[in-house]
Amino acid sequence: MGDPVNPRPSARERTRHLLLETARAMIAAGEPVSVQSLAERAGVSRATAYRYFTNADSIVLNASLPAADNPFRDPQWEPPGSGEYADLPIRMGQVVVATSEWAFDHANELRSVLAASLSPDSATRGMSRVGKLNRGRWIDSVLADLPPDIDPETRQRLTNALMPLFGADAVVWTTDAAELDRDQAIDQLRWTAETLVRAVLAQS
Repeated sequence: MGDPVNPRPSARERTRHLLLETARAMIAAGEPVSVQSLAERAGVSRATAYRYFTNADSIVLNASLPAADNPFRDPQWEPPGSGEYADLPIRMGQVVVATSEWAFDHANELRSVLAASLSPDSATRGMSRVGKLNRGRWIDSVLADLPPDIDPETRQRLTNALMPLFGADAVVWTTDAAELDRDQAIDQLRWTAETLVRAVLAQS
């Protein structure tokens, strides 16, 4: 008899898992992904692959969903904090470093999602990033401890300035535009976050 608590996955579940793991490996390696190439790599027929994914976008969207221990999808992940005003720049830098390390570990996956989200019809294809990013919540959790005399407009401007220091956006501009290696990029992102927060605190 099967285990009633932990039943064995069905054949359909096993096939879906195989396809997703294969797709993740292809994306991580920077290989172009299509339903046909995925089927060939996974060792299944194209007809089988099409039963799970209708096109390359659906493969990227499903395969690039972050793992449970990924801070970008974990609603319980909270940045470090002490509640002290003087510590705010360091705390924001810690948040940026923590998320940047994950982003660089998954750079190819994030680039694939970013590329799909930039197409003109991304919203109709379910690939738009609008309203799906957690970075605003993390930034707000640190900036909640800004001194009360910092006005709302300045708080919002600081939030906006910090937004590009996360995820695919951070990976692209530090490596493609600034041509930094991983360690240099993460340090640059930390420095930028700390400098922005310090500049606003200096106004208080």
